Amino acid sequence: MLAGPFRVPAGGSAVYRLSGVPEGGVSAARFGVVRVPWGFDVYARPAGGPPEEPGYRLDAPDGPPGLYAVVVVAVSAGEVLMAKRPVQVLPPDEASSEHGVGSERGVGSEQGVGSEQGGNSRTGEQEQVITESRTRLARAAEAVPAGPARLLAAVSAVDAVGSGAFLTASVTFYVAHMRVAPGLVGIGLSLAGAAGLCSGMWLGRLSDRWGARRTLILLNLVLAVLFCALSATTGFWGFLVMVAAITTAQSGVNPARSSLTYHALDPEARVRLQAVQRSLFNLGFAAGTGLAGLALQLGSSTGFRLLILCNVLSYLVGALLVWRVPTPGRADGRSTSGGVVRDALSDRPFLAFVGLSTVLLLSESIFYVGFPLWIVSVAAAPRWTAAAAFLLNTALVVLFQVRLSRGADRPGASARLMRRALGALAAAGIVMAACGSLRGTAAVAPLLLAAVLVTLAEMWNSTVAWTVLFAHAPADRQGFYQGVYGLGVSAQMLIGPVLVGSVLIPFKGLGWLVVGATALALLPLPSLLVARLRSGGGAADPAADEVTAPDA
Repeated sequence: MLAGPFRVPAGGSAVYRLSGVPEGGVSAARFGVVRVPWGFDVYARPAGGPPEEPGYRLDAPDGPPGLYAVVVVAVSAGEVLMAKRPVQVLPPDEASSEHGVGSERGVGSEQGVGSEQGGNSRTGEQEQVITESRTRLARAAEAVPAGPARLLAAVSAVDAVGSGAFLTASVTFYVAHMRVAPGLVGIGLSLAGAAGLCSGMWLGRLSDRWGARRTLILLNLVLAVLFCALSATTGFWGFLVMVAAITTAQSGVNPARSSLTYHALDPEARVRLQAVQRSLFNLGFAAGTGLAGLALQLGSSTGFRLLILCNVLSYLVGALLVWRVPTPGRADGRSTSGGVVRDALSDRPFLAFVGLSTVLLLSESIFYVGFPLWIVSVAAAPRWTAAAAFLLNTALVVLFQVRLSRGADRPGASARLMRRALGALAAAGIVMAACGSLRGTAAVAPLLLAAVLVTLAEMWNSTVAWTVLFAHAPADRQGFYQGVYGLGVSAQMLIGPVLVGSVLIPFKGLGWLVVGATALALLPLPSLLVARLRSGGGAADPAADEVTAPDA
């Protein structure tokens, strides 16, 4: 076991002790600190102690604050030992203001390390995060009308809690429990993402033919089984196969859920529910993250079992909630505009829209990859800036995603909102280009302003995507159209980080200027694309959808 403090200031140091070491002590040890997408090699200095409980002083990672995991691989008496424990890295200014945290006594000495008082304090803080997130989830759920909409919103919230709980500790789970080398985790996840790139389309088509409700129930049950199997798998190849299977199954969840939303709700309620679900997902993920920190305090094996169980239960509960949603009858696929219903892959206006929306989806890579890299390697801004930007993004989505979706179904709204998204992205690029030479604390304000603008672009683009998919895709092909759109999302996730890292960081201000200029050049396209979508055929008449009670 690895014992040591849970809360450590960024750039500070802390002593961690290995227990249960065989007689003869440790002959070699290597420490690391992991968190997606960051990983750090940590220099460890001996800190004394008996051979069976050696101590090592580690420097906390000089990266974005948040929940990490300390991992150690040690050699003792010819045996290889592996241990890990969670650690919360605090912003330096927050850490220095807390009693005992950051001081030599609270961090470096044995007093308070692993003590009952410290453990209760840490548990109380994590319970507070869970309680606050649960309260907000309940309030958001109450704002959704009873019936299918509330059931579908609950499905999204439950899924978010399970995902947040597992993903927070997933890298630690892969390294410490599955015995996958840290350097191979990223490779395995990338290969799994590539394997699931096109599967969303075909699972979406399955939901059209077999029924969205039944497909979504099946996918939830399959995912529950896969995560149970994951807990019993070790080694890189087993990890790769299981993660690829999970990624493939997960790629079909959103097309099936969106198709079910289309058939189960009235047209005016569909986009609003998608916005509510996105807000709930952010809140649920925060609750799951707090739950992960609480579970990992119980020890590696017990904590991992609890997190796997939490994720499995989230899928089982989700399947039960979906089963309670009224079953939509099959639509006849007629187009409201009288046009011929076409396949999504031959629907050129729709594919052009997916292409433009994918360009706007680069805002996510800019936010989650470009900003952190810029803060650390170029702007030399305070270490808490990245955490502040992430918190700002979450707060804006929770507070304003539903409001920004209002009126999205009005004539001309889609083109107008997409122009706003392009304008916000262009403004963010111009702000960063103009302030690209600022360093240190002077760079914080423009960085946070750009974060707000990128978040607005992200929210407006999401609203347009929901509106166009529900309005343009035929009723009997909602799942396949949703899957084709998801292909653009997956492509952005694979290509976006590489593109952003190769343009924004090396070329600095010029790179941001390219982002702004590209967005400005695309401003005339939304009106043309929306006009082509209207002339190319629309959705089936929603009134033709028949709704029946759940199957017995």
